[in-house]
Formats: sequence, structure tokens, C-alpha cells
Amino acid sequence: MSFPLNPEQQEAVHSTKGPLLIIAGAGSGKTRVITQRVVHLLKQGLDPRNILALTFTNKAAKEMRERIGEDIGGKQARGLTLLTFHSFGMQILQHNAKLLGYSSGFSIYDTVDGMSCLKESAAELKWSADFNTLKQAQSVISRIKTERSDWDEESLPFKALYEEYHRHLKAYNAFDFDDLICKPVRLWAEHPEVLERCRQRYQCVMVDEFQDTSIMQYRMLRQLVSVHRNICCVGDDDQSIYSWRGANFENIRLFETDFPERKEIRLERNYRSTETILDAANAVIRHNQYRKDKNLRPAEESKPEKQDSLIICHFPETDEDEARFVCDTIRKLRSLERVKYDEIGILVRTNGLMRTLESHLLEARMPYVVSGGQSFFQRAEIKDLIAYLRVLQNPDDDVSLLRIINKPNRRIGPKSVEKLRSLAHIRSWSIYETMRDMVMNKDARHPELAESCADFVMLLEELRPQFMSAPSPEVSLSALTKSLIEEIDYWDFLLQQFAERPEGAKRRFDTMQSFCEMLKRWEGYEGRTERTLKSWLARISLITRDDLDDEAEGKISLSTIHAAKGLEFDLVLLCGVEEGLLPHFRSQEEHAYDEEEERRLFYVAVTRAKRWLYLTSCGSRTKNGKQVECQASPFLDEIPTRLTGAEHELSEEDSENMLEQALANLPWLRDSEQD
Repeated sequence: MSFPLNPEQQEAVHSTKGPLLIIAGAGSGKTRVITQRVVHLLKQGLDPRNILALTFTNKAAKEMRERIGEDIGGKQARGLTLLTFHSFGMQILQHNAKLLGYSSGFSIYDTVDGMSCLKESAAELKWSADFNTLKQAQSVISRIKTERSDWDEESLPFKALYEEYHRHLKAYNAFDFDDLICKPVRLWAEHPEVLERCRQRYQCVMVDEFQDTSIMQYRMLRQLVSVHRNICCVGDDDQSIYSWRGANFENIRLFETDFPERKEIRLERNYRSTETILDAANAVIRHNQYRKDKNLRPAEESKPEKQDSLIICHFPETDEDEARFVCDTIRKLRSLERVKYDEIGILVRTNGLMRTLESHLLEARMPYVVSGGQSFFQRAEIKDLIAYLRVLQNPDDDVSLLRIINKPNRRIGPKSVEKLRSLAHIRSWSIYETMRDMVMNKDARHPELAESCADFVMLLEELRPQFMSAPSPEVSLSALTKSLIEEIDYWDFLLQQFAERPEGAKRRFDTMQSFCEMLKRWEGYEGRTERTLKSWLARISLITRDDLDDEAEGKISLSTIHAAKGLEFDLVLLCGVEEGLLPHFRSQEEHAYDEEEERRLFYVAVTRAKRWLYLTSCGSRTKNGKQVECQASPFLDEIPTRLTGAEHELSEEDSENMLEQALANLPWLRDSEQD
């Protein structure tokens, strides 16, 4: 529902002269304020070509452009410059690259390209640096060029590499990602006539998510507006959570110093969350010392839509119990409150916490999508393993077979695959039928191809009867899958793939072992009547199909907190609220992960919730195959006890009974839960 602008929002929209700082709390409608401010400027007669609006993602820029177009018409809004910082920097370089000694057709190197260039530079210096050293060097180079740190004892050994790397970039007529900000700043300093042209063009500058700007981005802004000083910055220091990628929340203080004549407006009316959730968020964030004081409160006009309830804190014994509780809670609120899947967010501090949650969501047949990380089932090694299982269950599955036909290397390259495709097409057979016939009948017309295929065919012929007859009292599917991994020597394949960083091979191999443990838990479930390979593959097919259309009710969002910033959900389940996770253990080791930023991260997670907020903290958690004791996060103690309640974990019997009752009483739910 859209409400009229409140007094503070109206003041922000109509304050169009001089520097303006808008401190916009979570859920306070800042995007609407920015777009309405642009619309107001256009209605006042300002040429759209004189307006520059900068944000951090292409998605945000697109949304702003669409909203402005809806309000004032696409034609009138044509000419607006609505870009990310890096796109704006690239635009400047495209028009002025020659002044820096580059041609206009320059390349932009991403992290992978930059690493390749760095590797070449190291070779030029006759360095024998391994992957980890080059990764460290890449980080040092980025910090130095963006002025996040100076040369010191730790970084000085990389100085020669820093200079050689930039010589290579120049020789290749290429910029890396950091250059898109740093080079325009340098360009404007060395060529003031270029800066003056930009100042004349952009008479009004607006910045969204100002708390996420870096030192260099702020310098760019200050250069651009230092004469006309018509700049509007919108941000919230309490939501600054990206210091690890250069964001500097202290830019708000620098703005106050550099623009003492600024006008400051605070947006504290929240249109998202219940009063209980806001009171909890306010209580927690007040423990941060370096912040601008603000107090979120529910907007009066939005109150009738929300039913207030306590924040539920749950303390399961293990991460398995935690995942079970999450699924039980989702079932309960879908049954009693008709919460849709796409109104649910499960948030975690790190990707590592997703695996167990994914396993139980899969077991509960709950559709989900992973944000801010890669789904367990979409990882290459897991997709390879599933492809093997699919081919063992159905050898005629050409798609799965082609994925693994040369993993590990069996000398069945692209030309061999194309030959097999052609032969299969002529005979109207599957590729496996073609291979099997060729091997079993010792096809004299294609002896080399038959020889290459022989080991693969014999492997499948040997294993398939075992998998199709499993499980038995002696042999389980999980045990057979572990044997399969050993039989194909996937570990050696990973070592070859990650020759320069064996730790990468180890992580991927451990992921495959986790898949086997997941399968073992599935087999061990007491209520399971069918434990066949076919039923297991049917369970995971909805997760692993890339072409699956979204259901009518969408999917649960399983996300890191960082990736959830800017989103909102009726129900938020924040898992792993434990010491060492939130706050993260690195907050005590590295400045970039200081405790205040971790508290801001917790604050962001809490303020994603609109109606219901559940916080879980385990007594122990599985780490590297071992059960490790955990302590609850100190952030939980910062929430007033009057705002929290406890909820016991449902037994499996209670959970099943509740689900059956819901299915019987609610046709809309019955239809959505069925396969």
C-alpha cells in the first residue's frame, strides 16, 4: 500500500538547493523520496540532462528509472543520468581515455582477468608466487590504489608487483574495476577543464546508499559538486555493512565537515515492521558508539495492517534441530497465518550455514532459492555426482551422461562426443545405448572410440545393478555413493583441477561427503517407506532443475544477511545467532570485521522482518565433520526481555499432525503442498 508523503519526506523532496543529508532509517521509504525528488526537480523545469543520480547496483538504478518514468512519463525523464558509480566512472573514461594515455576502446578487467594479468606480471618479475600469494597481492593492490591503506611492512614486498601489474594494464589498454573510480578522480585532478565540463553538465547530484560509498567515491563526489554544492546524499550509517569491500560509513561525518551549511533531515517513520521489531532493532543498535542517533518508530498510517507479536528466541541443541525447527515454524505459519513462501526469508551470516537448512527444506518439500551464495545443489561437484546417480538410474538420460562422460578424463573429448551424437541420431538410440553397443560388440569401424568408452560403460554396467537393488540390510545408497566417488577417483580429478590451490579441492571433496551424509540421514528417517535411488532423485529434482518455473506462491529466500539488504519479508528466521558467527570471529582479528559492523549486520537482519521474527542459537553445531559447542551471541542479550518469547521445538508427530490438519482444512494449502 502506498501512503502520502509524510512531513519529513515532503521536506526532503522540496529541499532542492544546496547540500542535503537525508538520514533514512530502515523501511522509511528512502527510494520513494529520491524518485519523488527527481520528479519534483523535473516539474520545476530542470533539464533532465543536468541531473545525476548515483547508486550501487544496476537493479536499483533500473528501479529508480522505472518509478520516475511512471510518475512523470518516460519521454520527459529521457536524458537523466541514473547510473552506478562504476558505470559513471566508465562513462567519464570513455570520453577522456586519451588524456590518460589510453585509447577509447579499452577493456575492463574483472577479478579473474585481473588475476591473470597479475600472474603474468609476477612471471615477468620471475616470481614463483602460488595462488594464495597472488590473491593476497590482489587485495593489497586494491587497498593501496583505493587509499584504504598505505604502504607498510606487510604490503611493501608487493610494491614491485604493483608497479609491474599497472604497466601490464597500460600495455593491454585495460582498466581493472578499481580504476573505474580511481582514474576519473586522477583525471579531474590533472585536467580541471574536464572536471569543469562535468560540473556544468550535472547541476544537481543525488546519491543513494551513501553509507556504502568508499573514500575514493566520496572524493569523486566532492570534486564534482565543490562549486555549485547542490548534492543530496541519502543513507543510514546503521546499515553500513560493506567495509570489507571499501565502504566507509564515516563519509557521513566527512560530508558534515565539508558541507557545514548542509540541511539535515531524518526519516524515522518505518512503513515495514511491527513496533516490537523496531523496539528491538533500536535497543540493539544504540550499543554502537559511532553513529548518528535516530529512533525508528512505526508510521501511524501503517499500524492497522500489522499484528504485533513477540520476537521468538529458540535454542535448539544442534544445527539439525535448528533446521527442523525452521521447517516446523514455516509449516505452522503457513497453516495458521497463510504466509506464502515468497514472504519468508531464512537469513544466515555465512554460506556454510546453508547446507543443513537446504537439506531439511528439501526433505520438507519446501521450494527455496539461494541468494548471496551458491545453492548446495548447484555446485559443480554436486551436479556431477547427481548426474552419475541419474545415469545409473536412467542410462538413457543424455543430458546427465554428457555432463560426466569425461569427468574424470577418459579421453572422450568434444570430437568423440560429436561422433557419438551422430551415431546415436542415425540409430535413434540414446548415447549410452550407442556406447554400450560399440563396446560390447567391439565395433571395428570405431576402434579408438570404443576403447575410450569401454571403462565408462563397464563402470556403469557394474554399478547399476547395485544401485537399483539398494537399499538392503547390508548395503545403503549412501555407502554405495561414497564407493562411487572413490571408484571414479574424483579426488584425483579435483587435485588436477585445483593444482595451484589444493585447499579448493579439499573443500569440494568435503562437499561431496556432505551430500553422502545428507543421503544417509534421508535413508535413516523412520517414517520413510521407500528408500530407493529413484525416490531420492525425485526429491532433489525440483531443486536441481535449472529450468523450473516458479510456483504461484514463489519460493522461500535462503540468503546471507549481506544479500538480504534492501529486501523485506513477512517472516524472517535468522539462524546461527552465536558467538563466532554473529558477531563473526574475524571481528576480533581484522578491523574490517569490527564488532560495531557486526552489530549493524544484526540490525539489518532484524529490520528485514515485517511481522514475525525468529532467532535461533544452537548449543552445538557441526564444523568440519565434528560437533562443536556454541555460545549464544551477546547481541541477543541486547534485546529487552519484554520483547522476546521462547518457543519449543515441535515433535515430529506433532508436526505431522499439524500438517495433516492443515491439508484437510485448507484447500489452498493442500493444493500448494502436493507434488
